[in-house]
Amino acid sequence: MGWVWLVLLGLGATSSGCGDDDAECSGASFTGGPVTCGMAGAFDRTVCVEGKLRVFRQYVPATVACDVPPPLIVFLHGNGGDESSGDVARAVADELGAVYVTPRGYSQGDYLGFGPEGIPNSRTFLTMVVDQVRMEFPAEFALLTGFSAGAFFSSYCIAWLNDRLAGVGIFGAGIAENFVGDLSRAPVKMPVSIRIGDQDSLRNYADSLVAQLTAAGWPPERIDSKRFQGGHMWSPEMMRDAFHFAKMSSQ
Repeated sequence: MGWVWLVLLGLGATSSGCGDDDAECSGASFTGGPVTCGMAGAFDRTVCVEGKLRVFRQYVPATVACDVPPPLIVFLHGNGGDESSGDVARAVADELGAVYVTPRGYSQGDYLGFGPEGIPNSRTFLTMVVDQVRMEFPAEFALLTGFSAGAFFSSYCIAWLNDRLAGVGIFGAGIAENFVGDLSRAPVKMPVSIRIGDQDSLRNYADSLVAQLTAAGWPPERIDSKRFQGGHMWSPEMMRDAFHFAKMSSQ
């Protein structure tokens, strides 16, 4: 399948001087850990993924209880962002008692993103991070969220990480090509929350995601798509809404 990523180029992209990112490496050991229950705070970690050094930030609120498995929330930033772009939502993680992970995108030359360069590496990277954190914190509930280019990538992960996620939140994006076949083969029709501004130039892609989910057999009650007044943006409240929608739908 030919990935349609041209639409993503320039979405929030700024020069980030990322020439040292995704350095060559060997092995696959995680650094900065293991992080376990009782260790609160932010931990900047790395892992070698298929010869590329990848970075992610893991935030563990003091509200995480050690007697029950905490939920896991992952946020993928847009082009031009990095692992700090999701820090604004830490209050939501505190409120929900959730372990919160923000991966850094793959170097695209002048900015960091999750495509078009390094799509297979990013897919493996995300899978490895989710599995590692769930091993450290035996989370039974994992929510993937993303904004802009990170949300496009998250849309594909509805199928790619279908066996690892309890829900997905798509903010300011959707899907940019025909992905119905992959979605149809996804065994779990997980809850998908979509938020996009009524002035966002990408709103057609959000509509396309809704249409493709429906064509792939998603029950209407598993799709929560809403528009808000505004342009290309996201907010922590959207993450909270996606979490509660996924929780409610899984009961």
